[in-house]
Amino acid sequence: LPEEAFLSSAQLRRIEEGARRGFDRAGLEEAFECLSKEPSPSSILGLLASFFGRKRNPDGLLPIVSISYCWLEAAHPDR
Repeated sequence: LPEEAFLSSAQLRRIEEGARRGFDRAGLEEAFECLSKEPSPSSILGLLASFFGRKRNPDGLLPIVSISYCWLEAAHPDR
């Protein structure tokens, strides 16, 4: 396959770093669970941090742009 068919790990990192920041619902649920099991100052701080903090790529999407089984011609993939 031509070199254009591949992404380096550095390119994948740049894609992930460019992902939007958003609210992490799973992190908040985990913090509530931790607080309910063991109420402590650290679990309260964890809850506050998860509520007010933002996580990059909160949906947990993989930074894969596309996967091609084969290129039908060298000039253009998947035409």
